[in-house]
Amino acid sequence: MSTLQYRHISNTDLQVSPICLGTMTFGTPVGEVDAIKLVHYAIDKGINFMTICANYFLSGSLFASIYFIRKSYRILSISLDSSLVRLPFVFP
Repeated sequence: MSTLQYRHISNTDLQVSPICLGTMTFGTPVGEVDAIKLVHYAIDKGINFMTICANYFLSGSLFASIYFIRKSYRILSISLDSSLVRLPFVFP
């Protein structure tokens, strides 16, 4: 059971963990099996805030991050509606 104290996102019903799982290394060097293990571990510990970044496209991990997160939730039969997967945009 998680002992995290969740934060409320204003103007929503969403409560998110204070810790975020970054996925920049998903795809390379972290392959599918290990990425899914990391997502499952994070979920098990109560982390429901994960981030991907448009800049990951340059490293090839953008689509891997999305795929591995979605696959992890599907394997665990958990709805992504209970989580916040953030895609920040960075402008040069």
